[in-house]
Amino acid sequence: MPAALPTRIRKLYKNGWSEEAIASEFHTQIGTVMRLLNKSKFSNKSIGYIKSCERKRKRLMNLDSVKIAKINRSKARLYAAILYWCEGSKYPASTALNFTTTDLQMQKLFLALFRKGFNPTESKFRIWLQFHSGQNKQNLFKYWSTNLRIPVSQFMKPSITDKKGGRYRKVYRGTCSLRYADYSMILRLMGIYQRFYKQAFSSLI
Repeated sequence: MPAALPTRIRKLYKNGWSEEAIASEFHTQIGTVMRLLNKSKFSNKSIGYIKSCERKRKRLMNLDSVKIAKINRSKARLYAAILYWCEGSKYPASTALNFTTTDLQMQKLFLALFRKGFNPTESKFRIWLQFHSGQNKQNLFKYWSTNLRIPVSQFMKPSITDKKGGRYRKVYRGTCSLRYADYSMILRLMGIYQRFYKQAFSSLI
C-alpha cells in the first residue's frame, strides 16, 4: 500500500494544520481525517476515497482555461481596483489606501498592479503586520520586506497577539496590511471599480 498520502496527512497535522483545514485541503469529511490520524494503519477504502477527492480537485482546478494578455497600465489600474474592491478598506471608514490579507500571492499581485498602474511614490508605503507572540518578528519583517520590496524602515509597529488555544499552522506568516499615505488614491481605486461594476453589470442583464 502506498504510504505517500497518509504521510502527507500526518505531516500537515504535525505542521499545525487542524483537522478541518486538512479535510478542506483533500475535500473530505473531518471525521474521515480524524479516523485516519488516530489509526496506525490506513484502510484501502479510506486511502482510495481521499485519493479520488484529490484527483477531482485537481481536475476542477485545471478545468477552465484562462488567457491573460499583456497587462498595460490601463489594465493594471482596473485589476488593482478590482482586487482592492475585495480586500481594501473603503472611504469614509478609511481615508488612505489599506490592503490587508494573509495571502502573499494576492498582496504581491496587488502591489505589482498598483505600481504599474499608478507609479506610486515608494516612500509613502507602510507595512503593518499582525502575528502571534510565538513568532519571530525579525524573520517576519524580512519575509514581507523581501517579497514586497519595501524596506523594513517603512514597517510600522506590529500588533502581536497571544495564542488562545487551538492549533496554528507553522506556514502562517501573519496578516499584512499594505498602506499608502495618499487620500486621493483610495478614491481613485473606488471610482474605477464602481464604474467597472456599472458597465460590467449592465452588459450582463
